[in-house]
Amino acid sequence: GSKAFVNNFEAANNAGFSVLLNVNYHTHAGKVPIPFTDAQDYALFLTQVLDAIQAKNPLLKPALVVVENEETNTKYFKINSISDADRYLNLLKGAIAVCAARDIKVTNGGITNYLLTMLTWDWLTSKYGVTTANNWASNVMSPNLYAHDQPPASAATVALGKYMISSYAALPLSYVNIHWYEPLRAAQFNEQHLGNPYFSIYNIDSTKLTEGALDSCVNYVNAALGKNVITNET
Repeated sequence: GSKAFVNNFEAANNAGFSVLLNVNYHTHAGKVPIPFTDAQDYALFLTQVLDAIQAKNPLLKPALVVVENEETNTKYFKINSISDADRYLNLLKGAIAVCAARDIKVTNGGITNYLLTMLTWDWLTSKYGVTTANNWASNVMSPNLYAHDQPPASAATVALGKYMISSYAALPLSYVNIHWYEPLRAAQFNEQHLGNPYFSIYNIDSTKLTEGALDSCVNYVNAALGKNVITNET
């Protein structure tokens, strides 16, 4: 309940922790993607959450509010078009306004490593050419994705992702949030293929970060947005 939530928040704060607050309007069942909620409904919900936290102590607040979870994950949300993306962007704008009035920092829900690598692949292509970009992609993406998601098959995904990124650039986000799982080449593969046999077959070292992946993706975000990158899920 809300009382337990506030008590836990206060306990964490009193223990010296800076609380990152992920505010989700819906609980994801993981079965059917849902549309983003109305921006006004989300702003009201966020206001109620923050009011509950600050009821006894107006100075108490989260260090950062994360708006929804993995906004580009099509398993969670219906995001197949510009109009779908605009629903999230409007929701995000409303959340930023609510938090700005309380001097609270805001970030997005978390760009998945799949979309981020696709966008970085596209960026490297324009910056260094097809050969260099494809060599990078073949080294950091899982074999099945690299085989099936090369341009033009990836065009719609990349176009929608670039629209989201360009929209983020125009918003006063405190950070850009990404979700990152390693080893990257395995994390992107279908779940049934994860595990030691898969690592052995494709020579994936589960103890090491994927060389050249995270740094290139962060460089892309910095170049596209000029904002610092954080992650609340790895």
